[in-house]
Amino acid sequence: MSAFGAKQTSPECRDRADLTKMTHTGHRRDSFAATHYAAFGTMCKLEACTFAFKFAGLRGVTMAQKLSGGCACGAIHYECSADPVRMLNCHCRDCQQASGSAYAAIVVVPKTAVQIRGEPRYHKVVGKAGKAVERGFCPNCGSQVTMKLERLPDILGLQAGSLEDPSIYRPAMDAFTASAQPWDHMDPAVQKHTHGLPTR
Repeated sequence: MSAFGAKQTSPECRDRADLTKMTHTGHRRDSFAATHYAAFGTMCKLEACTFAFKFAGLRGVTMAQKLSGGCACGAIHYECSADPVRMLNCHCRDCQQASGSAYAAIVVVPKTAVQIRGEPRYHKVVGKAGKAVERGFCPNCGSQVTMKLERLPDILGLQAGSLEDPSIYRPAMDAFTASAQPWDHMDPAVQKHTHGLPTR
């Protein structure tokens, strides 16, 4: 019996945890570890676990209430029952063009924890690494709401501006800063990654 319920952590996941000095059960006060285990459980052999342990050295964010939000016209609404895995600003050119701004502010959450009312329409772009990114928007008002990554199929990105309370957004990193515009004044206290997310 694990600290988070009846599910057991797989040997593969325990091995990864040992290497990163982090275990699902050893960090019960870490909301990131607890949320990841609760969301994925025995599915930790999937890509979601690989993604999670990329951020083993970074703490998660505990929300006092469920995340919720949607588009401008109300046709699409979502609720998320888990804490965010990560909050980040993506400065890649695709996100700049899609948002019409300097970057996309993304709240990363477990896909299984999100309930969506309405049907987003998705625009698919294949990145330089050959993996697709799909940005979901409302077909009525055009508001961007979600983001799906082919290489990380078990997570979902929520556009921070679509949250009912966007003030809770606290980015932990800036990604693809090599593509950032000179007028994009980034917070020097936030972790920087020039070409995407950390690989270890």
